[in-house]
Amino acid sequence: MAGMDQQAGPGQGGAQFAPPMQGHLLAALMANTSDHIYFKDEHCRFSLISRSMARLFGIQSPEEAIGRMDFDFFTEEHARKAYEDEQAVMRTGLPLINREEKETWPDGHTTWVTSTKMPLVDPEGRVIGTFGISRDITEKKVAEEELQRHRDHLEDLVEERTRELRVANERLQREMAERERAEKALLEGVRMAAIRSMAGGVAIAFSNALGIISACAVSIAANFIPKTRVHEEASRILESAKRAAALTQRLLSMAQAVEPKEHVTYGPVPLAQVIQEATDFVGDMFRDKSVSIHFSKPEEMPVVLGDRAQLVDALLTFLVNAAEAMPGGGTVRVDATERQVARPPVKGAPPGGSYAVLRIRDSGVGMSKEIRRRIFEPFFTTKQGETSFGLGLYIAQSSIQGMGGWIRVSSRPGKGASFRLYLPRTERAAPAPAAKMPAARQGKLTVLVVDDDADALQMMKETLQERGFKVLTAESPHLGLTLYGRHSGHIDVSVIDGVMQDSGTARLVRRIRRAEPQACILVTSGFSRDYVRGVLPFGPWGFLQKPFDGEQLVKAIYDTVDRYGAKDE
Repeated sequence: MAGMDQQAGPGQGGAQFAPPMQGHLLAALMANTSDHIYFKDEHCRFSLISRSMARLFGIQSPEEAIGRMDFDFFTEEHARKAYEDEQAVMRTGLPLINREEKETWPDGHTTWVTSTKMPLVDPEGRVIGTFGISRDITEKKVAEEELQRHRDHLEDLVEERTRELRVANERLQREMAERERAEKALLEGVRMAAIRSMAGGVAIAFSNALGIISACAVSIAANFIPKTRVHEEASRILESAKRAAALTQRLLSMAQAVEPKEHVTYGPVPLAQVIQEATDFVGDMFRDKSVSIHFSKPEEMPVVLGDRAQLVDALLTFLVNAAEAMPGGGTVRVDATERQVARPPVKGAPPGGSYAVLRIRDSGVGMSKEIRRRIFEPFFTTKQGETSFGLGLYIAQSSIQGMGGWIRVSSRPGKGASFRLYLPRTERAAPAPAAKMPAARQGKLTVLVVDDDADALQMMKETLQERGFKVLTAESPHLGLTLYGRHSGHIDVSVIDGVMQDSGTARLVRRIRRAEPQACILVTSGFSRDYVRGVLPFGPWGFLQKPFDGEQLVKAIYDTVDRYGAKDE
């Protein structure tokens, strides 16, 4: 150090005070350096500090620090560490060189310095204290931390982009593999497979056309006296359109769907409501198939933590599959119990707890071990000649697992199947749904209709206007979102085509939900509900299969509003 003679202590580095004739050099240094220089006695009390250090401490002159300690200026945390370091320097004679230190102050702010501390020795070589110098590096440290944050952010961006590229590459590989398989099929003469793979768009267009034909036939029949020739011919047109609609569904068997992942906030859901809604939904279909439902209701139905709409969809999947497994009719039994589970077989679940077990049993054809092992795989299906993508059970399992639950399956060929849905219980009671008049008695409804087929859009507009609805129409998701924003708070239900040409349906539904979480939505599509459920965001929405006539459209609107339109006051 300038102004001091460096002198080695007994085996260690040390320093003596400068001779008197060089005192003015030390004084000049202490008065003018921007670094913080200090001398302390054996008790770690200041005996001399530089003027810059006095300014740091907020005192008028360096003399005010004499006899005081770090505890008088810094926090206890920093002062204690400095005291222990200086005692160690005096005890061992070993200096601390250029060490970064974080200084904490009573007012809450922090500073950073590089600090050097050395033993102070007298002319006889005895350690009589310490002296040190520190240099403020706060700006540098802040800049380093900011740089590190930018590096971390960049690494996150790179990782995210890498993940996206990996997913894109995997998708490309799958597409290439699928293309190779299709080309091989064509080379082998299986041209019908390629034709079916392109039939989805044709089927949707045909469904829209049939919807218009059906609506017009209904309108004609409604305006002519029954048993007249025109009325009977309109009825035959309607029946033919319905048969043609059934044929179009077979053209969709090769369509693909992907499931989006979207954060869902879970709450208390009474299982009784879920079972009631699902069984009401399949009632007519079960009667047509000679399938009966028996529900063994306990004295008190459990309340589970989950999402009501997802639970209803999952239960519908199991009920519909059970009915299809009994082509000659049969019985589906539903019951609910409670169980204590010590070790849940799902990640993230608490170690042990109370679970509700919802069981669905059928008397159908059952499953082999191989089929049972694969039923939850995406795109796996055993159905032949039907519109099924093998996504129903996959999505149901994903939903149950997302709620912290899991599914157990038991089945044997010819012995039916049993599915047990384990769901975490909650003691909180779900709020009772708000009382609501049937939609048909609430007066006129305002309906937003979004469909990229101009003829289908016009048909729905005319049908609804004839029945007293106020109708807003849009031919694209973008225009639909614009209309929704313009009439925010005044739209009772949105009727949206499930798969539009610009692939904006999911974005439209998501933005409507973001603007109004309780928005009432009815989805229409020529694709099956299974398909549409795979491409749209999770959440409550009604569904109407295309083609449909005017009466079916009106009924679906009222059913959707009655089911999902009640809002908390």
